[in-house]
Amino acid sequence: MKSRSCLLIFIFVALSLTSCGQQKSSQEIAETVKKSIVLISYQNERGSGTGFIVEGQTGVCTVLTARHVVEGHSLNLQTNDERLWKSNSIQTNPYFDLAVVTFKSVGEKCSYPSLNLGDSESVKVYDTIYISGFPQDDGGQLDPQSVIGSVSSLNVKKLKGYQISYNAKVENGMSGAPVLDASGKVIAVHGLLDKGFPRGIPINIYKQSQSNLVNQPTPTADSTKQENKSDFVNQPIANNDSTKQENKSDFVNQLIANKDLFHDWIKNFINVVIVGFLNLIPDVVYWLNAIFGLVLIGMFWWGILNIPYR
Repeated sequence: MKSRSCLLIFIFVALSLTSCGQQKSSQEIAETVKKSIVLISYQNERGSGTGFIVEGQTGVCTVLTARHVVEGHSLNLQTNDERLWKSNSIQTNPYFDLAVVTFKSVGEKCSYPSLNLGDSESVKVYDTIYISGFPQDDGGQLDPQSVIGSVSSLNVKKLKGYQISYNAKVENGMSGAPVLDASGKVIAVHGLLDKGFPRGIPINIYKQSQSNLVNQPTPTADSTKQENKSDFVNQPIANNDSTKQENKSDFVNQLIANKDLFHDWIKNFINVVIVGFLNLIPDVVYWLNAIFGLVLIGMFWWGILNIPYR
């Protein structure tokens, strides 16, 4: 009996030590994640986002991020060592706000460590989470920021896969950043702010939908400039007369389509005219009285001057 009790105590202590070993300090998590996050900026455009290295094919480094960060942009990828990389391929998920970007690695294996992906199904409300990303900086400097928060809601029915929300002080430019649990594993991809709450896409959605990724054409800065130029050239040039005529027609059409608006406009017009006229009456009466008084004074003096002297 005594040996059985000792065995149970030993098992309990071992399990406790194992669970403690899985937890990491916030400093350890920040040091680990900063080597794997990537600053995503745009060529000849303002704005930026965040991504992070995950396991992928050989010969390239694979970056997971949010789809809205990369769609329609020519990308620059800046790693922790401040090296700039051109995107090799861009794949987006048509159903969720997720995207995968690759850039060529120096060797067969990516030289930057990939983050471990956790299980978002095991996340609970009030669990501690960590987010590391790059707030937007017009100077283009590599300035990562790590914030701590807690899970506030799960299984939120939102479009594009946003099913987890949390309390954390995130900033613009951190879209696509990894959301990590207390063990340093990724449990979501941060995406956006909704009604004041940051929201992310559970990492299990990425795991289960990798087959849905679709290759996107990689735009270049020159093609972007050409498109913008052609859009500018193809715009019709409107003269002042046609613009005035269009504005006038739009106003008349709105009045005809909305009778209440027309009635209100007429009512306001009449009120303005009547009120303005009534406001002028005291002034008109005052000036009429003044003129009449001057006429009487003039007639009086005229009469005095024309009295014959005897």
